[in-house]
Amino acid sequence: MISVDQVKDYLRIPYEEDDGYIESAISQGYSYISDAVDDFDEIYAKDSVFSGKCDMWVLTQWMPSAYDRREGMFTGVVTMDYTARAILTQLQMYRKEE
Repeated sequence: MISVDQVKDYLRIPYEEDDGYIESAISQGYSYISDAVDDFDEIYAKDSVFSGKCDMWVLTQWMPSAYDRREGMFTGVVTMDYTARAILTQLQMYRKEE
Protein backbone atom coordinates (compact mmCIF):
# COMPACT_ATOMS: atom_id res chain seq x y z
CA MET A 1 0.00 0.00 0.00
CA ILE A 2 1.30 3.44 -0.87
CA SER A 3 1.96 5.96 1.86
CA VAL A 4 0.85 9.51 2.43
CA ASP A 5 4.45 10.61 1.88
CA GLN A 6 4.58 8.89 -1.52
CA VAL A 7 1.42 10.70 -2.60
CA LYS A 8 2.75 14.02 -1.34
CA ASP A 9 6.01 13.48 -3.24
CA TYR A 10 4.17 12.50 -6.42
CA LEU A 11 1.71 15.40 -6.26
CA ARG A 12 4.34 17.82 -4.88
CA ILE A 13 2.37 18.69 -1.75
CA PRO A 14 4.71 20.43 0.73
CA TYR A 15 2.33 20.89 3.68
CA GLU A 16 0.67 18.54 6.19
CA GLU A 17 -2.83 20.01 6.40
CA ASP A 18 -4.30 17.48 3.96
CA ASP A 19 -2.57 14.36 5.32
CA GLY A 20 -5.77 12.97 6.85
CA TYR A 21 -7.65 13.46 3.62
CA ILE A 22 -4.85 11.89 1.59
CA GLU A 23 -4.83 8.84 3.89
CA SER A 24 -8.59 8.46 3.47
CA ALA A 25 -8.38 8.83 -0.33
CA ILE A 26 -5.63 6.18 -0.49
CA SER A 27 -7.89 3.79 1.42
CA GLN A 28 -10.79 4.54 -0.94
CA GLY A 29 -8.58 3.85 -3.96
CA TYR A 30 -7.63 0.41 -2.72
CA SER A 31 -11.24 -0.26 -1.77
CA TYR A 32 -12.23 0.59 -5.34
CA ILE A 33 -9.77 -1.97 -6.72
CA SER A 34 -10.80 -4.52 -4.10
CA ASP A 35 -14.42 -4.20 -5.20
CA ALA A 36 -13.39 -4.67 -8.83
CA VAL A 37 -10.95 -7.59 -8.44
CA ASP A 38 -11.96 -11.01 -7.12
CA ASP A 39 -9.62 -12.27 -4.38
CA PHE A 40 -7.87 -8.90 -4.26
CA ASP A 41 -6.52 -9.24 -0.72
CA GLU A 42 -5.06 -12.69 -1.39
CA ILE A 43 -3.47 -11.74 -4.71
CA TYR A 44 -2.16 -8.42 -3.37
CA ALA A 45 -0.51 -10.13 -0.40
CA LYS A 46 1.12 -12.90 -2.43
CA ASP A 47 2.08 -11.31 -5.75
CA SER A 48 4.50 -8.38 -5.78
CA VAL A 49 3.95 -7.68 -9.49
CA PHE A 50 0.19 -7.37 -8.96
CA SER A 51 0.58 -5.28 -5.80
CA GLY A 52 3.04 -2.98 -7.56
CA LYS A 53 0.56 -2.42 -10.38
CA CYS A 54 -2.22 -1.70 -7.88
CA ASP A 55 0.01 0.72 -5.99
CA MET A 56 0.86 2.53 -9.23
CA TRP A 57 -2.84 2.72 -10.20
CA VAL A 58 -3.80 4.28 -6.87
CA LEU A 59 -0.88 6.72 -7.02
CA THR A 60 -1.11 7.82 -10.64
CA GLN A 61 -4.74 7.25 -11.63
CA TRP A 62 -6.78 7.59 -8.44
CA MET A 63 -4.98 10.12 -6.26
CA PRO A 64 -4.57 13.08 -8.65
CA SER A 65 -8.31 13.23 -9.33
CA ALA A 66 -9.24 12.53 -5.71
CA TYR A 67 -6.90 15.23 -4.44
CA ASP A 68 -8.04 17.79 -7.00
CA ARG A 69 -11.60 17.37 -5.73
CA ARG A 70 -10.76 17.61 -2.03
CA GLU A 71 -12.65 20.85 -1.35
CA GLY A 72 -15.96 19.14 -0.68
CA MET A 73 -16.35 17.99 -4.24
CA PHE A 74 -15.00 14.42 -4.01
CA THR A 75 -17.64 11.76 -3.41
CA GLY A 76 -15.38 8.71 -3.71
CA VAL A 77 -16.35 8.23 -7.34
CA VAL A 78 -13.70 9.09 -9.88
CA THR A 79 -14.58 9.65 -13.51
CA MET A 80 -11.99 7.48 -15.18
CA ASP A 81 -10.29 8.27 -18.41
CA TYR A 82 -9.44 5.51 -20.87
CA THR A 83 -6.00 4.82 -19.37
CA ALA A 84 -7.29 4.42 -15.81
CA ARG A 85 -10.12 2.14 -16.94
CA ALA A 86 -7.79 0.04 -19.13
CA ILE A 87 -5.35 -0.48 -16.26
CA LEU A 88 -8.17 -1.43 -13.89
CA THR A 89 -9.48 -3.92 -16.46
CA GLN A 90 -6.02 -5.49 -16.69
CA LEU A 91 -5.91 -5.78 -12.89
CA GLN A 92 -9.33 -7.46 -12.94
CA MET A 93 -8.04 -10.04 -15.44
CA TYR A 94 -4.62 -10.47 -13.81
CA ARG A 95 -3.44 -14.01 -13.26
CA LYS A 96 0.18 -14.77 -12.53
CA GLU A 97 1.79 -17.11 -15.02
CA GLU A 98 3.06 -20.21 -13.26
